[in-house]
Formats: sequence, structure tokens, C-alpha cells
Amino acid sequence: MADLPKVYKKDWRDIQKQKQCSGRQARKEAAWDYFDRRWFYTVRSLFGYNDVFFYLLLGGRDSGKSYAVMDRFLRDWRRHGIPFYWLRLTDRIAQSMLQNNAAKMFDNDLRRKYELDPVVKGCEVFNREKDGSLVKLAEVMGISNFYNMKGTATFDCEWKKGYNICLDECQREVGEAVRFDLSYALVNTLENYVRDTKEKLRIVFICNYTETVSDVMNLFNFIPEKFGRYHLAAKKAVVEYMPITSGYASRRNETVADILMANASTFTNQKVFDKSLLKPKNLRLWKPVLIIDFGAPDEIYTAWSSKNCDAYIIKMWNHEKIPNVVAMKPNLDGRTYSRERVKNVVDLFDKRAWKFENLITQQRFGVSIAKIRKSK
Repeated sequence: MADLPKVYKKDWRDIQKQKQCSGRQARKEAAWDYFDRRWFYTVRSLFGYNDVFFYLLLGGRDSGKSYAVMDRFLRDWRRHGIPFYWLRLTDRIAQSMLQNNAAKMFDNDLRRKYELDPVVKGCEVFNREKDGSLVKLAEVMGISNFYNMKGTATFDCEWKKGYNICLDECQREVGEAVRFDLSYALVNTLENYVRDTKEKLRIVFICNYTETVSDVMNLFNFIPEKFGRYHLAAKKAVVEYMPITSGYASRRNETVADILMANASTFTNQKVFDKSLLKPKNLRLWKPVLIIDFGAPDEIYTAWSSKNCDAYIIKMWNHEKIPNVVAMKPNLDGRTYSRERVKNVVDLFDKRAWKFENLITQQRFGVSIAKIRKSK
């Protein structure tokens, strides 16, 4: 949540009296009210979580998420001498940020505040200091370029100051061609940079919440459905899922995008999930009947039967051992590939014949199916 100054402390008590709700709920509403009245977002509260590596900023369109993170990274660079890594999905977008000595990378007020005079050499950005020396400021890279980075010396085992890494606009747009495995490229890019580092590590993901953000969220086995802050202790992550502010909503009212596509999640920052395929909470599973193997350890699913449901329910594989296995890719060890059985699984998905244990399983299964379509 946003930091609550003293001037707003009385608000939650007024809300509690008006709505007859608990103090905890009233404080939450007061915090969101303060967030709605602010001009820009601040990462001060979010970065207060010292037991996590990953910080995910979702939604809050036009609230200054990228600006706030860039400001913090520049402050750490100027005060502590920590260069940062600014990642984008594709190398083409990264190169556009580096054109004309990173003219489009830094806001003008940040240039003045931190006395920036950037000089670009390859994918690295240096700052020309007043004495004429060049000091490394940042490295800008597209994660799609990971396949060309293998074997390069990007990790310094003697570096102890820490790492600031940001993946900006970390979601694919609706309808964008899938030319690489985003999750695989992202994880291996981070591995190249930080390796076995477990301290002073800050990795930030920024995006406006759209239909395609599940590529990244599947890595954390979590998809937020309601606005708020979520601390994922097991994944060492904290998620800030923010609504649009009233200021943005009023500015967007009756604009071209509002007239033509008013309810697109690109602008509303909220996705409406289809929960009609989720199994009822009181439905008991009977026995596993099929294993669907997509080739990766976290992309193996088990189809279960139930006495009270005609459809099979898809769960994440939990080491069930049954002989009936569908290999969704050829050349999987110990699996027999059948094009007809693969087509049958995909067709059942298209016909909405599968049901799922929970929302994250449904989203992950959909991403796995999309990869199979791409490989055909």
C-alpha cells in the first residue's frame, strides 16, 4: 500500500464510522484513497520488504511506476555506485531506447536531478562526469537476445554492492506474435547477471495488467484477482496490483481509446477471468486417469475423474504414476509421441471440455497449449 502520512490518519476512522467496518478494512480503504489522490507512485513502501528478491508492479496506468523505479535506481547509482540493468522484451525495443545516446531513456527532470550526460557504447550506458571521465550507469538489453548472450562474461563474482534489475513492460501485447519462450529467456537472462547472489538483490517487474501477463505470473504460481498488495514469502516476491487513479480515468474519458475500446484491460488494468471452467469447491476428485506432459518439469498435468462430473479436472502433476501418458512433444524420454493424441488434447481445450482445479492451473495450461501451437 502507499505510505500514509499523518495528515490522512483520521480518514480511516471516518470511513470506519460511515461503513461500520473493521479498522483493518478502513485502513485499507484509506490507503487506496490516498493512492488515488497522489500525483505519482512511490516505491518507498514496496522496497521496505527486505526479505524478497522480486517486486512486481501491476496496473496503476499513468501513475509513474517506471519513473519511480528509474528514480530509485539512479539514486542508488549516484550515492552507492551501483549500475543498473534495464531490460525489455525484445532487442528492437531496447535499441530504440539507446538511440541518440539514450535520448529517450531518461526523463529531463531526472537528467537535471542526477546531472546525467549519457554516452552509449554498445548495450551499455555511461555517464560523462564533469571532469570528462566516463562512469558506467546502466546496461539495456532485450531478453529475447539471451540466445545470443550465452558464453559472455556478464557476471562479476567479486561484485558485492548489489544488483538493481528492472524488466519494464514485461507483458506481451494482445495479438503479438510469440517468437520466443518469455519465461525461459527471462530466467536465463537473470541467471547470467546474478548467478548465486542472494543478498542486495532487487529485481523489479513493471507492466500494465493485460491478458498476456500470465507469462510472468506463472513463474510465481500466483495471479491476483483483486487490487492490493500480496506478499509471496515462498517465492520471495511482493506484488502490488493497483487500480487506475480517478485522475487517469477523468483524463481518459471520451478519448479515442475510450470510445473505441473502453473495457480493454490495457486501459482498465483489470482482467475479467473466466471461472466457468473451475471445478466446484465441494467436488471431490476420484482417481487420476491421464498425465499430460509438455516436456518441462513445471508443465506436467494430471487429469482426474470425478463421480459427480462428466469432464476431467486438470491439476498440476504431483508424481502420480499411471501408464496413460500423452507426450505433447516428440522425443521426450520414456514417452511415446502420438500426433493424434496431442490433437485430441488441444481440441478438448478449444471446446472447453477440460475443467481445472484452480485459476493458476487454468492459466498455466493455456500458456502450455499456446507453446504447442507455436511449435507446429
